[in-house]
Amino acid sequence: MLGAASKGVELTLHDGLPGHIRGDGGRLAQMMDNLIANAIKYSDSAKDKRWVAVSARATLPDDGGEPQMIVEVRDNGLGIPEAQRSRLFERFFRAHEETLAEIEGTGLGLSIVKHVAQNHGGDVRVWSQPGKGSTFTIRLPEASPATAASLGAAQ
Repeated sequence: MLGAASKGVELTLHDGLPGHIRGDGGRLAQMMDNLIANAIKYSDSAKDKRWVAVSARATLPDDGGEPQMIVEVRDNGLGIPEAQRSRLFERFFRAHEETLAEIEGTGLGLSIVKHVAQNHGGDVRVWSQPGKGSTFTIRLPEASPATAASLGAAQ
């Protein structure tokens, strides 16, 4: 998937979501493709074992609000310097300027991720440490049981 094997990156996908998300399936897939492709693209070729893991879980927010789906894309790649994290979701911004000649891209992927998450009532957050890797966390509202039932009936 997305060139992981050709880059020597072990990709682990945890099957299925533990619930339903209401939204544009194509745009949600694009959001996930962008996150996973970035994790693979910025994997640290100096490491013996490179990996990307994708997982999802349903949860209730600490404030007792609506149920959420939490999707995480974790990697042990290059990591992102703190000074660059505030700009990660800007259009055309690319972290790791020193390696841009080696890594293809337009700098639009993460801005699309943020836009899609927000348009579906959610958000995206990042944790990262240079040399250790990154975790991108997407929080999206979980579809209500009635909505989920109607989605299942429509398939």
